[in-house]
Amino acid sequence: MAHISHAEDSFYQHQDGLLNDAAFETFVGALKGWFRSSGIRAVWKGIRNAYPRDFVEFMDKACAEARIAQPIDTLAQWEADIAAEKVLASA
Repeated sequence: MAHISHAEDSFYQHQDGLLNDAAFETFVGALKGWFRSSGIRAVWKGIRNAYPRDFVEFMDKACAEARIAQPIDTLAQWEADIAAEKVLASA
């Protein structure tokens, strides 16, 4: 839900001229990254009807443009990254 609130805030700030184009482009890139998660997509689809039409259209477009990523075990990846750092530190 925090991602959705952040997205709504950034969308309307940009509309009102309070967020410049470069910052907005960075945000849109991050938004598409969020929408690679099937969990975020499911949350959005479950609550989208509670938002104004212009924001829904923007979010739906970003969701449609994002490719769904394969799920990863973030804990296992984190542990592997730590192990790799330990190897580098001992070299």
